[in-house]
Amino acid sequence: MSVVFKLIARGRAEGSGLFSGVFHKRIDATAALLLSVSKKRRTLVLVGPEGRAPGENAPLGKLREVRDLFANYNTMTDGSPTEGQPLIRLHGPGIAIELSTSNDPVTQAMCHITDETIAWGVLERVCRATKWRLMDMETGRLMGW
Repeated sequence: MSVVFKLIARGRAEGSGLFSGVFHKRIDATAALLLSVSKKRRTLVLVGPEGRAPGENAPLGKLREVRDLFANYNTMTDGSPTEGQPLIRLHGPGIAIELSTSNDPVTQAMCHITDETIAWGVLERVCRATKWRLMDMETGRLMGW
């Protein structure tokens, strides 16, 4: 338990000083913010449709094609230079996508979910349109639509 949460718990038990009245609400809001920031982000891997051989995945496409496709779903770079960088990071509604620039065609992409309430709609539409699949990094489970 962090120091902030120990102080909040002690202040609530004592019911006095900085942790009572108006300040009590401010501390509760701060605690909620700290909890939301410390949440673990979910990471998935975008892989192409099944390839010709069992266990083989088809590539997602050329790097430029993949970037253009994600742009259709409001997922783009933040404007920082990407030329010569090992990774291109695309930001979209509830997601951040990492593409390796060393592989062309792109074979997979890392997908970090930053807000699950809006990310799934975007990911589902991308996967339906392209026949791509998502692999959960923790369980190894493949999801496809």
